[in-house]
Amino acid sequence: MPVVSQDLSDQGAVIDLLVGVSAPRREKLERVGFAVPEPVRVRALIDTGSHATGFDPSVFHALDITSVGYFRVRTASTGEAPHVAEQFQVSLSLVHDHSALKVHHSDLLVFASNFTDAGDVKGLIGRDVLKGCLFVYDGERGCFTFAF
Repeated sequence: MPVVSQDLSDQGAVIDLLVGVSAPRREKLERVGFAVPEPVRVRALIDTGSHATGFDPSVFHALDITSVGYFRVRTASTGEAPHVAEQFQVSLSLVHDHSALKVHHSDLLVFASNFTDAGDVKGLIGRDVLKGCLFVYDGERGCFTFAF
């Protein structure tokens, strides 16, 4: 099981990912001889409070993919009326030492959310991905460990 251990950033537990087109999309593009977009490197916050994973719309634009539907997002700030966000189908690779370790998810539904005020963070990893991982947040020492 690959392990990433890092110091906490000002934003919290942040990891690097490669977000790419989903496996079904890749197969379709290859079958008709079209180029497959290169995965996009994304800094993402590990968020145990979110049940789903989301990325900035710029990630989907870079991959030249369109929405496959809509997702209802409920947060403390939305109250009883959930926010409706676009949903996208992607692949997700976890990165360590500047290389992709493995495709953790080859076909994952994620939602779009603007991360304009989050510095270099352009995504969040929710419990849909975390359910297959081990995450240790050591606030006292200012670090975290993420195993997948």
